[in-house]
Amino acid sequence: MLCRGCSLIFNKQLRPFALFLRQMSETPAKKGGKDPAAYFFRDKVQHLMRHLSRVDLEKVFRVRKEGQQIDTPEYKFMTTEELEKEMAEVQQKVDKKLQMPPFINEREDIDCVLSEEPKLKGYDSSKYVFTDITYGVTDRDRLIVVRDTDGTLRKANWEERHRMNQLYFERPGRKYYKPRMFKEEYLKDLLQRREYEFILDQACTQFDPDDPDFIHVRAMTYDHINKTNDYQLLRSSRHFGPLAFYLAWNNCIDNLLIDILNGDRLDEAVSLIELYQILNPNLKSVKTKKSDGDIEFVKAYAELDSPKRNDVELALQNYAQRQFHSIDLEAEESQGH
Repeated sequence: MLCRGCSLIFNKQLRPFALFLRQMSETPAKKGGKDPAAYFFRDKVQHLMRHLSRVDLEKVFRVRKEGQQIDTPEYKFMTTEELEKEMAEVQQKVDKKLQMPPFINEREDIDCVLSEEPKLKGYDSSKYVFTDITYGVTDRDRLIVVRDTDGTLRKANWEERHRMNQLYFERPGRKYYKPRMFKEEYLKDLLQRREYEFILDQACTQFDPDDPDFIHVRAMTYDHINKTNDYQLLRSSRHFGPLAFYLAWNNCIDNLLIDILNGDRLDEAVSLIELYQILNPNLKSVKTKKSDGDIEFVKAYAELDSPKRNDVELALQNYAQRQFHSIDLEAEESQGH
């Protein structure tokens, strides 16, 4: 490994070679099929996911049981200008807390031999890992190569890169090796205990978004939530928007749509269908215009594209009946007064 004392020598004597290897070390993250990142980062998609998250400030800033010391509440008298400034700062904190983990394709394995030196075979019983520890270089772009015991010089694989990056540039909360909680038996137990946000937060800390382990953990968590209809537990978190994206990407939005309609949030139902249509532009209901009305928009999706048509139509019908009943009660109250 390269120590910090060798950094100056490395920069002067090996920089040209390092630049050459770095160019060779660029590995594609895309792995066939449609690329979700091409949709996920669109402004329209981000807006729809944020709307579906249903931001509740009390939940966003709730005290979590993470072993930290709880600050004493502070009360202030403020002018209108001071209050507006404070609210603007709060909004910035909300945006930071609700920054959504990206959806990108699973990365490809790194399997690239740079050179072979048979004369070095058996020279040592241990591998040598060479790491560029220059500050300002991202973990993704950092040059890391390995000399195997048989004399082969190759690019470090993802596991080796993870350990070296964590060794020299430690990230708070990230472990050198995959924590036991992500093993199948422990993960299933956490899912049964409905610790969804904890699981996803820990996965974001431990893994990169294109790591196969992260994608697997996220899929297991989202599938369990969709199966058990536990959507409310992720509301107002940075994971709810990606949950909606995941369901739309995998053509299974109906359970969430029914849950939204049962909660009398027709605007969110429209947003969910819009998101689904953006990711699947060949749907029959795409031709339906929102100007025809929100109920007609949802009804068109149920009739033309929904795999659970009867359930969605029943939820929409119940929603309409509740709205009409509410209007009648308001009319009666106004007449009574």
